[in-house]
Amino acid sequence: MTDEILVQTRSVREEKGWLWRGRSDGTYQVTEEAEPLREPGTKVTLHLNPMLAGRYREEKVERLLRNYGFLIRPVVELEGDMGSRRINDGLVPWRQSFCSADEILRFGELMFGERFLGVVPIVGEGLRGYAFISERQTSAAEMGRHKIFLRDMLVTEDGKELLPKWAFFTRCILNAEYLTPMASREGFVSDQQLAKARNEIEKCIFDYFVKLSRYDMDRLKRLTMIHNVAIKSLAVEHEQIYNLFFPFVVFRSNQGELTGFQIMEAARAQTVYYCTQIDDYRRACPLMGSAVILINAGYIYDTKLLKLLKYYHQGSRVEEFDESSYAKLLREPSAKTGKELAEVVKMAEHALDPFRCGVTLKQFKPEAMPALYVAGVDGFLDSAVTAVDFPALWMALIRKTFWEDTGAGCISIPRIL
Repeated sequence: MTDEILVQTRSVREEKGWLWRGRSDGTYQVTEEAEPLREPGTKVTLHLNPMLAGRYREEKVERLLRNYGFLIRPVVELEGDMGSRRINDGLVPWRQSFCSADEILRFGELMFGERFLGVVPIVGEGLRGYAFISERQTSAAEMGRHKIFLRDMLVTEDGKELLPKWAFFTRCILNAEYLTPMASREGFVSDQQLAKARNEIEKCIFDYFVKLSRYDMDRLKRLTMIHNVAIKSLAVEHEQIYNLFFPFVVFRSNQGELTGFQIMEAARAQTVYYCTQIDDYRRACPLMGSAVILINAGYIYDTKLLKLLKYYHQGSRVEEFDESSYAKLLREPSAKTGKELAEVVKMAEHALDPFRCGVTLKQFKPEAMPALYVAGVDGFLDSAVTAVDFPALWMALIRKTFWEDTGAGCISIPRIL
């Protein structure tokens, strides 16, 4: 942008002035001004590099000045081809004696160019500003979402050192007084003051959520629906937020999408099962009847949230689905079916006896699935057979059982687990 910066300054305590001349190679020089400024103050002059000057048109210069300096209290004016205009004449809500919530929201929309669901006032020691809650789903990977000022000057649009990690569904504008900037002035030094400011911001957002639960439940539900994952990440770490938000977060299950409240109600009357892996859920889901609730907890935070349900709400019947759950949840065959297949079970037990395996007869859907292979806790046969080639093993077992022992030429395949 520039190869040289001139800073002319004069103190109110003396008549002489000083000139600081900085160059792009990092060198600088300080000399006494031959002709000091007429009035006390500071004048900064940038000599644009001729090759880059075309990039900095008047509109862009004005946008940069407003972005970095709109909080500065002394008047900042820009003189250009479009005349002279003041840069920092915008409303700063926290400096007003009173500002309505709608006015603050409009301020946020002007600063960030998007609409917001709500606004959280941030007040702490030497810390003022707002956390605006986005109306759209956001990601922790998004960068440049904030405007963090130090004593009225913009330092960073990142804010990762200052804001809690889970607050990625907010866009914050904050002005700090006591934080220490890095030498590059692109962030803040990680010290006790920074940790204190981060805790104050976190507390302000917590308090806002609590107020919503008391006075604006509809807004709280909407916020939870939009930022479901972000809220879950917050709830697993804080009991107060867990109890506040768990009834509204959503889980996928064999009964469709269920809210935490529906799960809590069901867990009072029956055992609610959850799979910690998505593949386990996909395998088990088609086999479960309508009377069983099976939750797909393979998504981030879901398993931990469901485990915490028993901890925070004593008496809740929530259990992890594992290999032993199949035998408990699959239906027993009717007496008629059991009688018809008694001979088959006997022959299967005879064939499996050398492997010290037993046979359990269960009934399940879909009809197109003749058999189901579950590895079991000890992983028996895992090194020799997989779920892919299990049907071939089962057919070989049936052939050996019937064709060698009974001489039967053709049979219907029994549906045995």
